[in-house]
Amino acid sequence: MKRIFVVSIIVAMALLAACGGGGSSTSSTSPTTTTTSTQMPGTPVSVTGGGTYWSITPAQFAGFKTKDFVLADTDTVYIGEIQGTDLFINSDKISQELDKFPADKSTKIVVYCAVGVKSQTVAATLVQAGYTRVMQLEGGLMAWQQQGYPIISKTRTLS
Repeated sequence: MKRIFVVSIIVAMALLAACGGGGSSTSSTSPTTTTTSTQMPGTPVSVTGGGTYWSITPAQFAGFKTKDFVLADTDTVYIGEIQGTDLFINSDKISQELDKFPADKSTKIVVYCAVGVKSQTVAATLVQAGYTRVMQLEGGLMAWQQQGYPIISKTRTLS
């Protein structure tokens, strides 16, 4: 039993390290859920330098009725994906890969990574680049899977 716990901690730490493990470019959050057409679902997160992205839970994301957004995996190592993922962006190279995102800065974009750390940085970078409807999946793929949602695995290589 003790060995399983230790192995679980090591795996969690490895995933956290693979997803960035560090801080983000954000300055504050305030818990709010919005549902009007002009506001976004989730908790708004203020970005240093101005702007906001929204942190959404796996349940909120799973509740989206239509696919009217770009879904981007922002991890540096491929460990699986959420069905419908449109882009695979290496978060370490986000500044060089902004051209892969839609030119229309009002496009809805949802970003995720393994545990939600690197995707916070990518979300903040997108907001700083002028995108106005960015959402970040809280807890990333780990939270998504822990809440019973499927992850698919394909043969992929990230640039």
